[in-house]
Amino acid sequence: LVHYFDSESKNQFGYLIDLFQKDKVGLYKKESVEFTEEKIARTTMEQNMPAKYHKGSNVYFLRYNDVISEFPKNKKRLIKQFENKKETIETFLKENQIDFVKETDLIKLVELISTF
Repeated sequence: LVHYFDSESKNQFGYLIDLFQKDKVGLYKKESVEFTEEKIARTTMEQNMPAKYHKGSNVYFLRYNDVISEFPKNKKRLIKQFENKKETIETFLKENQIDFVKETDLIKLVELISTF
């Protein structure tokens, strides 16, 4: 149960899954589950669809200097957040072909950030 800032910079309080920790840097994940309501058949040719839950998209958060905020969604936003390490980040992204959607790639990126 932690305080964190969402994409709109609003202070939130909730549960996040801890993926990686090193010194004052960490990577967290917030999983979402969405509910789809039941659909009743309009005709006898259609079938009823039961209500169900399905997994939504994951949102990743970065803890840096004891502040937890949403992880940058692309290279441009990451460089804007760490302007003083621009060259290091750019070379790392090129050499490792980092995808900002894959969890394993985000962990590699946070390992690099922990060296700053």
